[in-house]
Amino acid sequence: MIAVHVLKLERYMKIALLITSFLTFLLSSQSFAEAKTRSKNLKAPSPESSPVEPRVNLPAVSKETTRITKADESNNDGYGKTEGVAGPVVFGPILTAAGFPSPFRFGIDARGYNYFGMGLDYGFLPTLDFSAVKIKYNSWRVLGRFFPFQGAFFLGVGFGKQNLTGSSSNTVQTAAVSYSIELSTTILTPHLGWRWTGQSGLFFGMEFGLQLASSSTSTFSSDAATALQGDATFLAEKAKIEDEARKLGNTTLPHFALLQIGYLF
Repeated sequence: MIAVHVLKLERYMKIALLITSFLTFLLSSQSFAEAKTRSKNLKAPSPESSPVEPRVNLPAVSKETTRITKADESNNDGYGKTEGVAGPVVFGPILTAAGFPSPFRFGIDARGYNYFGMGLDYGFLPTLDFSAVKIKYNSWRVLGRFFPFQGAFFLGVGFGKQNLTGSSSNTVQTAAVSYSIELSTTILTPHLGWRWTGQSGLFFGMEFGLQLASSSTSTFSSDAATALQGDATFLAEKAKIEDEARKLGNTTLPHFALLQIGYLF
């Protein structure tokens, strides 16, 4: 009986050993497959496991906004107002006060590409009456300017004409006689100055330089009778007036304008 039970037990043990071996094989196979899968995942992560960067939706920029931005950049590029109704060339009226030799001037001023400027102006002196002498003065100029630093400072030169008229009277052989002299001078005006210009186009300025006389002509006239024009007193007065006019026509004068105001469009 014992032998029979031993045989049965051996048989059961062999069966259990086979079952155990089979289960061990299955488990080892599963472990190997899982290890292989983990190895593949480490070497080449799948798209599903890759981190996805969040997308940021930027607001769309319209063409109108782009145009406005470019216009703002253009207006802020350079000194003062650099663009107007004529594109990169701005121009407008200018008024000058407290100047010499012409205390008052008015004209048109322009500036282009923030480097170059030009202008045209007319100056005058109200009629002055010194005792028996009356003086009238006017002039016109064409101006060119260069702004080397694209700022307020400039170097300039003007070319034009000035006209001076003087009249007086005295007595020749008991007769009242009037004299008049008209002096026309070609002038050249090198100068330097400043134009402080705002973004709106309003500007203030001042300038200093010299007024050089390049050539001049004078015309003398009188209402004296023909019989008196040979008189010594008359001839002496005529010579004196013409000599003073000639000296003035060849004189270099200081040029300055202490207050200039204008607006650029």
